[in-house]
Parts: sequence; C-alpha cells; structure tokens
Amino acid sequence: LVSCKSTSSIKRVKSKLLDSKRFPDTRLDASWTLLYFLSKDFFSDTLKFVLITLIIRFSMKKLSILYIVIGLAILLVFTQKVLLPLVYDVVKSDAFLVDNKDPASQYPISNEMTSLAYMHCNNYIKSELGPDATVSFSDKPLKSWTMGNYHYLINSELTMANSKTVGSQKYVCRITYDNGDNQEGVQDMENWSIEGIDGIEGL
Repeated sequence: LVSCKSTSSIKRVKSKLLDSKRFPDTRLDASWTLLYFLSKDFFSDTLKFVLITLIIRFSMKKLSILYIVIGLAILLVFTQKVLLPLVYDVVKSDAFLVDNKDPASQYPISNEMTSLAYMHCNNYIKSELGPDATVSFSDKPLKSWTMGNYHYLINSELTMANSKTVGSQKYVCRITYDNGDNQEGVQDMENWSIEGIDGIEGL
C-alpha cells in the first residue's frame, strides 16, 4: 500500500514539473534527478514521502532546489549506508555492558541478594509509614527479579492496619545495592538505595 502511494505521488510530481512554466531548467533537471532516485530502491518508502513533499513544496517557488536536492541525497545516503550500520554495530557490541557478578535475568529469582533487598525494602516501608501503622510482611516476596548490576525488583504483599485502612496490599519495591561486587556492606541499609515504592498509599 505504501509503495503504491509512493508511485502515485511520483507520477503526480512528474506531471506538475512538466506542466509548470515557471520552473527554470536547472531546477527541472535537479528534480528529474531526484525523481530518478525515488524510482529506485535507494530509499525507504518513508523517505520517499519526505522527498516528494519537498519537491511539491519547492517546485513552484523561484528558489533553486538544486543544492537542496544534492544535500538531501548526500545526507540520506550517508545516514543509511554509514551512520545506521555504525549505530547497530555499537549496540551489538559489549561497549555498554557492565562487567559484574550480577547479570540481569528475565525470570524471577531467589538468592541471598534478593532476600536482603526484600528485607531492606520492608524496613524502609516501616520507617516511612511511621509508628501509627502496624505492618506485617510475609517471610519471602511473591517474586523478585534482578535487573543486572545489583538493581532489584521486589514484588510482595503486606498486611497493614492504621487509622485509615486495614487489610493486605501488594506492592513493588525497586532497590539498588550501591557497592557492586563488594558485598561487605550488604547488611547496612546505608549501602542501598530505594528507587521507588509502588502500590502503597502515601509512599
């Protein structure tokens, strides 16, 4: 469907160029050159629409589009042939990978670090709710994930009673251990950072 629209648009632009009496020969030649490239597979359909729009916009103006056409063609070819492949190569490389002992996992896990993360999340929740709230937690979280580089996502449930609410609530805690592979301070909350708590009113 997109290709059909592109072909139809190119034909309409050709007709405009042939019928235009105000079109200088220089710009006519440049436009025909661009239309030739548009008829080939050098550009994607989206880029073809952009170029067709530019032709229609500038075709009836007195300003020459020769240099605009040349500049756009060079820019688009450079982007497709040089820049995008370079970006893909960088993304596929290990340039942005962090080398540590805590790789990310798409599946729920349970280990010593997730248990500590759960404990620190619960202690933080208790301190934030204050002494007026009575809170109890289960022995272990419902699910926990490591996002890599000691970033953890904890999903669990608590029972809370205060002046406003009584009952159980599910929550999600995002927490990070700041010292990386150095685990000497894992028991100390000062070495952890709470990134956010979702599901508990007031936090």
